[in-house]
Amino acid sequence: MQIQIRHHLFNIDYITSLVRQQQYMEALDRYKQCLQKKPSLLPQILLDLYKELSKNTYNVHIKLLISELYFFQNFLSDAYIELEEIYSIDKTFSQTFFVLNKLYKKSNDSQFVVPIFHDAINNDIFDSTIIDVLPKIYFDENNIDGSISLFNKLLVHQPENEHYYKTLAELYKIKGDYKKTVSIFTSLISKSPHFLPEAITALEDILTIHSTDTSIRQSLISFYIKSCNPNDALMHLEQLSQMSSKFKKEATTIYKELLEHFPSEYHIICSFITHLSSCKHIIVRFFLLLNCYWL
Repeated sequence: MQIQIRHHLFNIDYITSLVRQQQYMEALDRYKQCLQKKPSLLPQILLDLYKELSKNTYNVHIKLLISELYFFQNFLSDAYIELEEIYSIDKTFSQTFFVLNKLYKKSNDSQFVVPIFHDAINNDIFDSTIIDVLPKIYFDENNIDGSISLFNKLLVHQPENEHYYKTLAELYKIKGDYKKTVSIFTSLISKSPHFLPEAITALEDILTIHSTDTSIRQSLISFYIKSCNPNDALMHLEQLSQMSSKFKKEATTIYKELLEHFPSEYHIICSFITHLSSCKHIIVRFFLLLNCYWL
């Protein structure tokens, strides 16, 4: 009995009969065992498989078998050609993406996966392997634009995924599109306030480089108010007031908002009084200048 089992295990004709019975996984395992013992059997195995394939050239399961055997024997380019053909036959066949990922891991060549993965995303195919692998490849290659495009598409596919929003906001920050960063974080915080610390850190990082950006500082004030941090909100408000006299009127509105949320904060009240005094000083100076003009 054992002799018979061993005979079937390494009998190519028997394994090919498994392919005809659509027992593809068992056939693949047995083919691999044959090739481990005798690698020179590959041409005969491939010949048999291509004969079976000629009966139905669109059989993606047989083509996948062929691709897996090429991969097993380190003929990576040949494996890729078969996977390309499988993808052209059936774009949604998930095993294609799985084997492509194996090719990438073995070769460390992103060209084995990026073209097909990118095309799949453009065709709204969001296979789990693609979602796991493509962002990592873009990150390793510092492809910020590719990453932004990918996560924008992922958000359309899964608009409830909070981490996609956070990642996209960080990507726009890296690119230097700070308006987009603020916009996405603002949207995210409205749904998920627990992301406030990440949003605040991101905007503080931006201010270390662009300290005169008033719109970033205004958004930061809003974030600090939402996070119940009046001291930092006040600090940025006072800095804004010092940076631009045109901001005085808007600062008054923010001071009122601060006092609505934190009415017992004495230092905010004192700062507001100082602010109002400076506003009056500006108004007085304006009328004096106007009077001098008419004289």
